[in-house]
Amino acid sequence: MSEQDWRETLLATGSDAPFYLSDRQLKTHGELAAEVARVRALLADHKIGPDVAVTIVGDFSFLSVAALLALLMNGNIVIPNTVKSLKSNLAEINALKPAFEVDATGAGLAFKAFADATDGPLENVIPKDAPGLVVFTSGTSGRPKAIVHNVLFLLEKFSTRQPRSARAIPLLLFDHMGGFNTLMSILLGRGSIVFSEDRGIDAVLAQIEKFNVDLLPTTPTFLSIMLVSEAWQRFDLTSLKIVTYGTEVMNEALLGRLNEIMPDVRFKQTYGLSEVGVLMTSSRGNENTWVKLVGEGLETKIEDGILWVKTSSVMVGRVIFDDDGGRFEPNRDEWFCTGDLVDVDDEYLRFKGRATDIINVSGLKVYPNEVENCLMGLDCVANAVVFGKKNRLVGEVVAAQIELRDANANFDETRRAIMAHCGASLDRFKVPREISFVDGVEVTDRLKTRRRWENA
Repeated sequence: MSEQDWRETLLATGSDAPFYLSDRQLKTHGELAAEVARVRALLADHKIGPDVAVTIVGDFSFLSVAALLALLMNGNIVIPNTVKSLKSNLAEINALKPAFEVDATGAGLAFKAFADATDGPLENVIPKDAPGLVVFTSGTSGRPKAIVHNVLFLLEKFSTRQPRSARAIPLLLFDHMGGFNTLMSILLGRGSIVFSEDRGIDAVLAQIEKFNVDLLPTTPTFLSIMLVSEAWQRFDLTSLKIVTYGTEVMNEALLGRLNEIMPDVRFKQTYGLSEVGVLMTSSRGNENTWVKLVGEGLETKIEDGILWVKTSSVMVGRVIFDDDGGRFEPNRDEWFCTGDLVDVDDEYLRFKGRATDIINVSGLKVYPNEVENCLMGLDCVANAVVFGKKNRLVGEVVAAQIELRDANANFDETRRAIMAHCGASLDRFKVPREISFVDGVEVTDRLKTRRRWENA
């Protein structure tokens, strides 16, 4: 999207089409444009000029969305955070040396200027007057990294895509690349955001029923919990037309069950990373996980089973943190290694998992998703997560946490049945050596299944 027209394209001045729906508010696209103009005037009053880094604290409230858009249109490098992510990433955010903080968690905006905002790692990394975006990696393998994007490159894909008006609930908030992409898509398609302060299963499904939501961008973990809890039976979900899922590998057994209970819904796999944004995809079918990455100028290649991509939306660079602060590392590579292992069938890919999640049993590779698919094939298993556990003899063994459909089932008998099923379906080294029964799998703040534990 060109630098000249993106500001006009993003907002619909004077439009009466609904943009923001919640239990407390109903705001139109025209009202959003007016609010963005008001906030831009406040930025000028507080002497927040372009090209400087600004932290915004909020979620998906109407005010926080307007503040985010105002900062982007002001040409700032925006560091979006929720209250929780601000607290967990505070040391890293301070090391970025933002010039200002805009707090959008209250009834009005609160502004704070920082004295030590010179010579920060984000200085001069984005072209003058162009908007920047900083998102943090999850930090599961150490300290998080700050991924820096030129927003104009993230918006380019929308200029070649037919906009679609949808009514969506953004479960991933705008400090996450998926949440930011949902917001941009809704704005450009003149659709509506339905905001739910409570992201629990019942609360989200209640909002789908109340506001006739037709698009649910979510994760396989959320869908699995929805299925296991049988919450889908308690609400009218007939308005749903499309469910997009991403951020982790979809279990094929789970996808099959979802198609059975929601036969009129189109299930579409999305694909994105903090470092490359959310790429456009085309699924082979509703009941399988084969997907094709599409888009003008996008190229892919596979090396040693790992996906590499070349795209204009790749990060400008990243900030690495240590005890001395943060240092910016520009991205100078044409190709980006995603770290995702894939199967290939002509133009289609099937994601097998992150290379870092592979379990190494005496040098033999075990893909957690393969074992989870096997476990989910049993009627007694409601949900399962598979991970590697350290072992002095073989390096790692396969371990599984399993949620049963019947919480009162005999654990010893069920364990024997599970072991027999896995033994008949999997190579011996892939069969779980340790099985624990849990009330529910652990979920991260980003609605993904937790796979890593200390001392596992």
